[in-house]
Amino acid sequence: MLVAGRSQVALLLFVALCAAGLISSVYLEVQRRSSTVAAVVSVAILMSSRVFHIMLCGVRPDMLMALLAFWATVHCGEYMRFGSRRSRNLFVVFTVAAGLTHGRAVVLILLPFALLPLRSRIVKWKWLTAGALVLLSMFLPPLLHQASHVSLSAMLPRAWDILLSSVFMPGWPWTIHAKDGVALVSGWPCAILALIGLKLTFSRNSQQQFWAAMAGQIAATVAFFMLVAVPVESRFMLMSTQAIAVLAGGGVHVLLERFSPGRRALRLAVSAAAIGWMAWAAIHVEPKPDRGYGQMVKNGLLNTNGSVLIAADEGNEGGLIVEASLSDPNRVHTVLRASKALASSTWMGYFRRLLFASSPEILQYLDHRNVSLVLVQPSCTYPQVAQLRAALVEAPADWRPDSETRRPEGIEIYRRTLVESAPSH
Repeated sequence: MLVAGRSQVALLLFVALCAAGLISSVYLEVQRRSSTVAAVVSVAILMSSRVFHIMLCGVRPDMLMALLAFWATVHCGEYMRFGSRRSRNLFVVFTVAAGLTHGRAVVLILLPFALLPLRSRIVKWKWLTAGALVLLSMFLPPLLHQASHVSLSAMLPRAWDILLSSVFMPGWPWTIHAKDGVALVSGWPCAILALIGLKLTFSRNSQQQFWAAMAGQIAATVAFFMLVAVPVESRFMLMSTQAIAVLAGGGVHVLLERFSPGRRALRLAVSAAAIGWMAWAAIHVEPKPDRGYGQMVKNGLLNTNGSVLIAADEGNEGGLIVEASLSDPNRVHTVLRASKALASSTWMGYFRRLLFASSPEILQYLDHRNVSLVLVQPSCTYPQVAQLRAALVEAPADWRPDSETRRPEGIEIYRRTLVESAPSH
């Protein structure tokens, strides 16, 4: 993502371009395989979903991953239809690109096997299996140890909970949050339309494999979270959201095909409603919370003789680092995260382990990294936060609480009392 540049405008523009590419891709593919009305409805559902808004308003690789995963799914369907070398190679290329963008795209490896009922003689399964094994060897090893504590008896309830929360549970992920906090729920209508759209996966037409690939992606996602023990967040379901949006558009197409008289007027009404839905959703975007670190950085928080360490939850640690990065494009100052500096864990936060056994070791580390300012969130339950706070309290000769500097609510500030910090090694 840094190819786009390190400025705020460049990064947000990059995410917006990825979102535009995803929306355009969904529209063109659904229109080519059904109708314009179905394409408009699919785009409207995707653009109005809360998870799409979350990804659009932040700088994360998920939007790029979703775009690459969509095209991997499309070409998987094309391979099931034609069995061509081109479709097979493009599926592998887009799957690898999506996996390198974010490891969660490993779910795409399961996609061809989710489409086994559509197996055709022209599909060379020995090459497909070999390619899947290569992809598994690339992406799956870092995730295997996370599944070691998941019992077989817990798999089915876990998959069922995820299915409910991601598809049928009212309010998520198809919840539009208005500015006053009132949620308008559209989950059930979208789920019903998507279930109607599943009819296209059983119809013997030339586009059956496309719709089946979208349904297979949803099934593969549920299977992935059933087998791998990772915390489920709404942003993890962006791939499934786009697939269900496509199937919902297919459901509208199925319904419209059943109406012969007045079909033109009905199509215009559905298109107008979908466009109005998109416009309303675009206006009512839930703003990101202001944690107050921007004003702290503007007031000179980073102008200290040494590094800054923050020990808090993910939102506060990330909030400070983002504001520090935006105000310090030349990366002159250093901001350390206690979750990485004082503890270790898996990429999803599992198996957290403290790196230091005692307060003197922590104080020695602070000297080694030339830390002169520490921010602590006492309410955070992570063990490294309590350990760091205890070490600072036990060293009043070296660290003093700062109650004068304005700070976000629930954050404590400690400053080094020595005139000169320990030199960095």
